[in-house]
Amino acid sequence: MHDDHTCQLLWTKAYPSIIGLVMAVGTTSAAIAPVVAGHVYDMSRSYGAAFYSIAGICFASSLAVLGVTPPPRRVQACVGLADKQAAAAPAE
Repeated sequence: MHDDHTCQLLWTKAYPSIIGLVMAVGTTSAAIAPVVAGHVYDMSRSYGAAFYSIAGICFASSLAVLGVTPPPRRVQACVGLADKQAAAAPAE
Protein backbone atom coordinates (compact mmCIF):
# COMPACT_ATOMS: atom_id res chain seq x y z
CA MET A 1 0.00 0.00 0.00
CA HIS A 2 2.87 2.37 0.74
CA ASP A 3 4.57 2.20 -2.63
CA ASP A 4 6.58 4.79 -4.56
CA HIS A 5 3.80 5.42 -7.08
CA THR A 6 1.34 6.40 -4.36
CA CYS A 7 3.87 8.68 -2.71
CA GLN A 8 4.75 10.34 -6.02
CA LEU A 9 1.10 11.13 -6.77
CA LEU A 10 0.40 12.77 -3.42
CA TRP A 11 1.78 15.91 -1.87
CA THR A 12 4.77 15.08 0.25
CA LYS A 13 3.45 16.96 3.29
CA ALA A 14 -0.08 15.54 2.96
CA TYR A 15 1.01 11.92 2.47
CA PRO A 16 1.13 10.94 6.19
CA SER A 17 -2.28 12.50 6.83
CA ILE A 18 -3.85 10.76 3.85
CA ILE A 19 -2.39 7.37 4.77
CA GLY A 20 -3.51 7.86 8.39
CA LEU A 21 -7.06 8.60 7.27
CA VAL A 22 -7.12 5.62 4.89
CA MET A 23 -5.82 3.28 7.61
CA ALA A 24 -8.31 4.61 10.20
CA VAL A 25 -11.27 4.14 7.85
CA GLY A 26 -10.05 0.68 6.80
CA THR A 27 -9.48 -0.50 10.36
CA THR A 28 -12.84 0.82 11.54
CA SER A 29 -14.61 -0.85 8.62
CA ALA A 30 -12.80 -4.14 9.26
CA ALA A 31 -13.92 -4.03 12.89
CA ILE A 32 -17.54 -3.14 12.21
CA ALA A 33 -18.27 -5.32 9.14
CA PRO A 34 -18.26 -8.72 10.93
CA VAL A 35 -20.58 -7.42 13.64
CA VAL A 36 -23.01 -6.06 11.05
CA ALA A 37 -22.77 -9.27 8.98
CA GLY A 38 -23.51 -11.33 12.10
CA HIS A 39 -26.55 -9.18 12.88
CA VAL A 40 -27.79 -9.58 9.31
CA TYR A 41 -27.35 -13.34 9.60
CA ASP A 42 -29.25 -13.42 12.89
CA MET A 43 -32.12 -11.49 11.30
CA SER A 44 -32.35 -13.35 7.99
CA ARG A 45 -30.48 -16.65 8.53
CA SER A 46 -28.42 -15.80 5.44
CA TYR A 47 -25.23 -13.87 4.76
CA GLY A 48 -26.51 -12.96 1.29
CA ALA A 49 -27.71 -9.46 2.15
CA ALA A 50 -24.44 -8.64 3.90
CA PHE A 51 -22.33 -9.93 1.01
CA TYR A 52 -24.41 -8.08 -1.59
CA SER A 53 -24.16 -4.89 0.46
CA ILE A 54 -20.38 -5.17 0.69
CA ALA A 55 -20.20 -5.95 -3.05
CA GLY A 56 -22.23 -2.81 -3.74
CA ILE A 57 -19.93 -0.71 -1.57
CA CYS A 58 -16.90 -2.12 -3.40
CA PHE A 59 -18.50 -1.38 -6.77
CA ALA A 60 -19.33 2.20 -5.73
CA SER A 61 -15.76 2.64 -4.48
CA SER A 62 -14.37 1.43 -7.79
CA LEU A 63 -16.53 3.99 -9.61
CA ALA A 64 -15.22 6.69 -7.27
CA VAL A 65 -11.62 5.68 -8.03
CA LEU A 66 -12.31 6.07 -11.76
CA GLY A 67 -13.03 9.74 -11.08
CA VAL A 68 -9.65 10.40 -9.49
CA THR A 69 -7.37 12.62 -11.54
CA PRO A 70 -3.60 13.12 -11.36
CA PRO A 71 -2.37 16.04 -9.27
CA PRO A 72 -1.69 19.39 -10.95
CA ARG A 73 1.68 19.85 -12.68
CA ARG A 74 2.94 22.10 -9.89
CA VAL A 75 2.54 19.23 -7.43
CA GLN A 76 4.23 16.77 -9.78
CA ALA A 77 7.10 19.21 -10.26
CA CYS A 78 7.48 19.68 -6.49
CA VAL A 79 7.52 15.95 -5.86
CA GLY A 80 9.98 15.44 -8.72
CA LEU A 81 12.29 18.12 -7.27
CA ALA A 82 12.20 16.44 -3.86
CA ASP A 83 13.10 13.10 -5.47
CA LYS A 84 16.06 14.66 -7.32
CA GLN A 85 17.31 16.29 -4.12
CA ALA A 86 17.05 13.01 -2.22
CA ALA A 87 18.93 11.15 -4.95
CA ALA A 88 21.69 13.78 -5.00
CA ALA A 89 22.16 13.70 -1.21
CA PRO A 90 25.25 11.81 -0.04
CA ALA A 91 24.57 8.36 1.35
CA GLU A 92 25.19 7.85 5.05
